Amino acid sequence: MINSNQFQIIAPVLNWRDRIDFLLRKVNSVYFLAPLTSILFLLTLPPFRQSWIAAIAIVPLLLLMNVKNSFSKNFIIGILIYLPYVGLFLSWLLKYDFLNFLDALISCSLFLGLFLSFSCLILKRFPKNLVLHFLIPPIVWVTISFIYDLTPLSGVVNQLLFYQTMEWMQICHYFGIYGIVFLFLLFNSSIAVIFKFHSWKKFIPLFLSSLLLMANFLYGKHVLTSTFAGEHKVALIQHNLPIDEIWRAKNSSMILSRYRSLALEAAKEKPEVIIFPSYTMPFDPYRSTGFFSDLAKETGAFLIVSTFIPKVPDRTIDEAGQYEVALLFSPTDGLIALDKAVEGPPFRKIHQVLAKETQVLNTPLGKVGTLLCFEDVLARRAKEEVKLGADILVALSNPGHFTKTFMPGYHLYQDQLRAIETGKPVIRVSANGYSAIIDPRGRVIAKTELGKQQILYGFVPKLQN
Repeated sequence: MINSNQFQIIAPVLNWRDRIDFLLRKVNSVYFLAPLTSILFLLTLPPFRQSWIAAIAIVPLLLLMNVKNSFSKNFIIGILIYLPYVGLFLSWLLKYDFLNFLDALISCSLFLGLFLSFSCLILKRFPKNLVLHFLIPPIVWVTISFIYDLTPLSGVVNQLLFYQTMEWMQICHYFGIYGIVFLFLLFNSSIAVIFKFHSWKKFIPLFLSSLLLMANFLYGKHVLTSTFAGEHKVALIQHNLPIDEIWRAKNSSMILSRYRSLALEAAKEKPEVIIFPSYTMPFDPYRSTGFFSDLAKETGAFLIVSTFIPKVPDRTIDEAGQYEVALLFSPTDGLIALDKAVEGPPFRKIHQVLAKETQVLNTPLGKVGTLLCFEDVLARRAKEEVKLGADILVALSNPGHFTKTFMPGYHLYQDQLRAIETGKPVIRVSANGYSAIIDPRGRVIAKTELGKQQILYGFVPKLQN
């Protein structure tokens, strides 16, 4: 082994390639590459938000695949690398419950362990195959992502690293999030190949992946020249009421007063539909429809109201469970439609009962598909609503426990992705923010501020050209 003093003595007689190879052997160690990968991952998250780092963040991890470890050792290394990144992303769960945080931390950290161990298992059999070293990591990452997407962990951590500005993300309309993930993984692989191989052919993957990324960006720029306008006016109510259960129990009359005053204020602008966020009401508006039926009649507008209702009347939620629902009230006919959540948030025990099927709501805006709470994180849910005929998606949310974290911004970005994927406008209504109107290209037309009582007016965007 050559020490640093010996390297200084012989360096003058080494050519530039030998010097690079020497340095690479020094840094091609789990003790250097693993922490470097963790740091690069962390820099893509708030408060740093350096999303461009996704183009190189996986390179140190791919270089680790040269290390001849067992499957189990690679699995453990991958988990340890991912733990800081997953921990920071999931830190908002600490506002809710520590055991839920721990459960989510372990479940999500397994992803990188699986990626590293399976990629190494395949590539060790083909150590000199440049093409496989270029293609296998993206294929393995996307495959494991697809498996995760079949579980409640869908999109929680394994995709977040690759979230970019809207120009990059337009490919999601055709390939979902897998499209941009695959392109960025290809670029990372192409850089790693340069360090692993000595043939001139090692530069071909970099050329190809760069070409694909550039073509994707130019396509996104072109698509975003589209303009939208709308004729159906909506009012989004962000009432900013506290989520605390004890506070709600003591202030039921104030909650109803706030709902009524904001609806009457919104009605002055003559919206066709007034939309309230997900919020637990002090009564069951599905079985006692008077308050919202009267309010719809008084405002002359359709109302979409999201709340939790007991599964069985006159039984506690602990005994029978509860549905999260979206209720549609007409100004002439009262309650005319009900939609229930079919997916619940993972790791949270809120006695939620899930419906077996969803339905769209027929409104003056067109057919509305509702995404209740966690459902807007799931691409498959938005696609189900569109398949049923939804012209517009409405995400109804209340991340009230997490307003001081980056979760409101994360959910807003998820709704932007749902718009791109489906090609449908998305309206997001949140109790404390963000509430927003999003066009079918994923651009935010208008949004509220966090932690403020606001009424957001706008038109449902439709393509002009």
